[in-house]
Amino acid sequence: MVAKIARMLSGLVASLPLRIAQMARAYNETLYNWYGNKQKLIGSLVDANTRELRARLDSQAEPLIDMPIHQALTILGALLLELVTSERAIALNRAAAGDVHNTATLGKTIAQAGRQTIVPLVRNLFEAARSSNKLNFSDDDQIAEIWVSLLIGELQIQRVIGVLPPLTQ
Repeated sequence: MVAKIARMLSGLVASLPLRIAQMARAYNETLYNWYGNKQKLIGSLVDANTRELRARLDSQAEPLIDMPIHQALTILGALLLELVTSERAIALNRAAAGDVHNTATLGKTIAQAGRQTIVPLVRNLFEAARSSNKLNFSDDDQIAEIWVSLLIGELQIQRVIGVLPPLTQ
């Protein structure tokens, strides 16, 4: 039974480029000519999503540093949840989940791109708060990782598996 389900999930990932081609009103062969394989195609979508994430975060980063830490984290947390539970992010995560038994590269690509974008900004906020004696801890990287993990937690997975509907404000 488990093997049958794994094959079905692999089939979903295999059909993803065709669905993307249909949405882009392009031929499946054209996408393969441009990208080579589905991992590179989905990787390019991850890159585009990461660029958008970075642009949105960078536009808010400067004002956040000057705010009280609780206010900055509230604003940043809302923005991050909006981004990581968006329809695009959820679709990419679903593709990565289906790729686990194929190449197992998509999930790593998504996780690395997301963490490299989010954690430095969060670390900078915590570092500013620690430097101004508003918070007391010893490791900026560790506290940033913990905050991101606690914020996103199981919420994103529940969106990926369809337990939760899209978030609203």
